[in-house]
Amino acid sequence: MINQVKNFKFIFPFYFGIIQEPTLFSTTIMENIRFGKSNATDAEVIEAAKSAMAHDFIQLFPDGYQTIVGERGVTVSGLFSVFF
Repeated sequence: MINQVKNFKFIFPFYFGIIQEPTLFSTTIMENIRFGKSNATDAEVIEAAKSAMAHDFIQLFPDGYQTIVGERGVTVSGLFSVFF
């Protein structure tokens, strides 16, 4: 079996990829992050953002974590280019 696994023709029918497309919902940044853990406290959400190196960027928005991002992030997409 191990020799067969080394053979690409054997693996090909079982090979697949997982497409990862970030999704933002039409709600606040805080609530978008909270989707990962629905019972997370605000402090836990902020800690998660810090771990993802997003906290400083989020703080640049006038309303910070309470900024409404809009469906798929349309509300904040232009702001990104303003800051960077």
